[in-house]
Amino acid sequence: MRPPLPALAPAPPPGLAPLPVARPSSLGSALLSLALISGCGAKDGPAPADEAGDGTATGGDGSGVEVTPLSCDVASLPPRQLRLLTRVEYANTVEAIFSTLAGAAGAATGAACADDGDCDLRHESCEDDVCVALPCDQYSFTYAGSAGAVVVAGSFNGWGATAAAGGWPLGWDDDLGLWRGTFTLPEGRSSYKLVLDGSSWITDPENPAHEPDGYGGENNVLDVDCSDDAPSSGGGWRDVDPLADFPVESRPQHYAFDNSAEAGLVTATHLERYMAAAATLADVLVDEQATLLGCDPAGADCAAASLDRLLPLAFRRPPSAEERARYQALAAGAGFAVAARVALSAPAFLYRSELGIDRGDGVFALTDHELASALSYTLTAGPPDAALRAAAEAGALQDPAALAAEADRLLGSPAGRAQLARYGDQWLGTERLATATRQNTLYPGFSDEMRAELAREAGLTYAWAVTEGGLSLPALLTGRTVRVSPNTAALYGLPTPAAAVLAEVPADRAGLVGWASVLAATAHSDQTSPVRRGLFVRTTLLCQELGAPPPEAGGVPDVDPDATTRERFEQHSDDPVCAGCHQHIDPIGFGLEAYDAIGAWRPDDNGHPIDSSGALTDVEGIGSGTSADFDGPAALGALLAGADAPARCAAQSALSYAAGRVPNADTACAIDALHVTFAAEGHQLGALWRALVLSESFRYRRPSAEEAR
Repeated sequence: MRPPLPALAPAPPPGLAPLPVARPSSLGSALLSLALISGCGAKDGPAPADEAGDGTATGGDGSGVEVTPLSCDVASLPPRQLRLLTRVEYANTVEAIFSTLAGAAGAATGAACADDGDCDLRHESCEDDVCVALPCDQYSFTYAGSAGAVVVAGSFNGWGATAAAGGWPLGWDDDLGLWRGTFTLPEGRSSYKLVLDGSSWITDPENPAHEPDGYGGENNVLDVDCSDDAPSSGGGWRDVDPLADFPVESRPQHYAFDNSAEAGLVTATHLERYMAAAATLADVLVDEQATLLGCDPAGADCAAASLDRLLPLAFRRPPSAEERARYQALAAGAGFAVAARVALSAPAFLYRSELGIDRGDGVFALTDHELASALSYTLTAGPPDAALRAAAEAGALQDPAALAAEADRLLGSPAGRAQLARYGDQWLGTERLATATRQNTLYPGFSDEMRAELAREAGLTYAWAVTEGGLSLPALLTGRTVRVSPNTAALYGLPTPAAAVLAEVPADRAGLVGWASVLAATAHSDQTSPVRRGLFVRTTLLCQELGAPPPEAGGVPDVDPDATTRERFEQHSDDPVCAGCHQHIDPIGFGLEAYDAIGAWRPDDNGHPIDSSGALTDVEGIGSGTSADFDGPAALGALLAGADAPARCAAQSALSYAAGRVPNADTACAIDALHVTFAAEGHQLGALWRALVLSESFRYRRPSAEEAR
C-alpha cells in the first residue's frame, strides 16, 4: 500500500487559523435571475457574524471561528468571490452527483451481504450489509490454496519474491479460509504472479487474463485506467457528455493553470452551453428517476424527495429552508424536470462559494462547507465526497489536524492522483505536447502514440513523486525515476516495456529537467530552443520574470546547416538590445543542447560537435550576482536542488494555483510563509500540499475590491 505522506510538524505556524471568503462576482443577467430561485447572491449569502463573548465570531452556520491575528497583512489573502467551475471541475461534479445517486439507489436495491464472501472479492467489499465496489485503482488478490506465505510479485513492486524484497504479502483470512490482500495499482497495464513460500512462482488462478512472460510461462495482467476519458461502463447518464462544445478556459499572462478565478467569466457562449447541459442532465434525471432517485415518478411525494436528494449534492451544502421551499414550489408548479434544470444551471451549482463569515476584524473565514469544497476542488478537481461532506456537517474542518488528515486522504485517492498529474502537466507546461507537431522528415518516430504518452509523462511522474514516491523537491530535481511507456522508453535508451512503468533513467538524464516531456515541450517543431528551455528554468522553476522583449527584437534565427544552434543563438547575447535578458536565458538552454526536439539524446548538431556547456546565473534572483557552470540536465538539476529559489517558486506556484490568481506584491508574505513551512518539512512535496491547505491564504478571504471601495 502507499506509504503515508510525511507528517507535518505538530503545531501549525503562528497565525494559522480559520479563513475567509468572497462576495459573488458578476454572473450575467440570466444567471442573476436564476439566483432568485437558487438563493445565491448577496441577499442570501452567509449571515453576518455575531460577536460572542468568548472572543470568537459565530458564523451563520452556528460554527465558532477563533479570531487569531493573521501572520500576514489582510491584502495577502484572496478576495471574497464566487469561482466559476472549470470544464474538468464541472464534468467531475456532474459525474459525482450521478454516481452518488446511482450508488445510493444501488445500495437500496443491490446485492445484500453478511460479509465480504458474499461479494465479488476481487472488486467489492461488504459495507452496511451491501456489496460496494472498490475504488477504480484498487484490487483484492486472493489465493485459496495451501501455502505458508503468499506474496504478489509484479511490475508494480519490482517483482519482489518476498515481503522483505518488496513483494505484496497476502494475509490469511480465517473467516473466508483463504489468503487475501487489497492493494492500490498504478495506472496502465501491470503484470504479476503469485509467489508461494518465497520460491514457487505461479499464475493467479482467479485471474483469467494472461500474457507470455518471455520464459515459456504466463504472467497475469491487470489494466487500470482511472482517467477522465476512461471508457464508461455504460448506462444512460454515463452516455451524456456535459462538456460538449464548452468553451476552453483562458489563462492570464504568467498563469499556467486552467482555473483562473479572474478569467472565469460567464460569456454568452458559456450561458448557452450551461443551459443546454442542464436541460440534458435534467432529462436524464427524469428518465431515470426511479433508478437514480429511488422513487416512483407518479408518486405524490417523488418530486419533493428527489429534490431533497439532488440539491445538497448540486450545491455542495445543505440548501437553506428558503431555497428548499423555492425549489419545492417550482417543482409543484412546473414539474420536477424544470426544478432540476434550474438547480443544475444555478450559481450555487456553477460556482464555488468563497464568501465566508466575517470574524469581526475585516477577515472572512470559510465555512466548513466552503472549506470542504475548496479542499476537494483544489486536490481532486471535483466536489466533496461523502466522507468530506460528513466532516463539514460535523463542523470538523476548522480543526487544522482534521483538515490535514482530509488532505492526506484526498491526495492518496485516485481522483487526487489524477489532479496531481493534471497540476504537474500544467505547471511544467507539458500538456501542450498533446497537440504538438514535429517535422516528419526530422523526427519520423514522433507518432501519435508517442505524443500522447509524452503529454502525460511529467504529470504522472509528479503524482507518483508526491504520493507513493514520497519525494522532496530536491529529489524531484535530481532523481532518476520517470514514468516511461512503450513509445517513450527509446528516448532514454531503455528497453521497450510492455506497458507504462516507473523506470530508472540514465544518470545523465536525472532530474525533471532531463525528462523527455520537458525537453520536448521546450523545443520547436523542427529544432531545439535554447530560449524556451532557458525561460522554462527562469519562469517555471525559479519564478523569475524578465519582462517583454523590445519591439525591435528578432525572432528565431534561420536554420543554418553550417552553424550549430549555439552559434545561431549567440547573436542574442551579442546584440545590446537583446543581451539584457538573453544573458540570463540562453546560457541555460545551451547546457541542454545534447537533447533534440523530442527529448532524445543527439550525437551532433547538423553534423557539428555539440558544445553543451551552460551557465546558471543569478539563481536566487536577477542581480544576485551568482554564476555556476554545468553540462547537461543532471548537472543543472543538482545546481537547482542546492538553491533556495526553486523551493520558494514551488510554494508560489501551489499557492497561486489554489487561489486561482497571478501572484503580486501583496502575496509575497503568504508565499514566504508557505515557503518557510515547506522548508521546515524538508521540502517534501506531500507536505507542501498539506501546508497549503492549512495556510491563511487557503482558509481566509479579504473583502473584494467592490466591498473595499
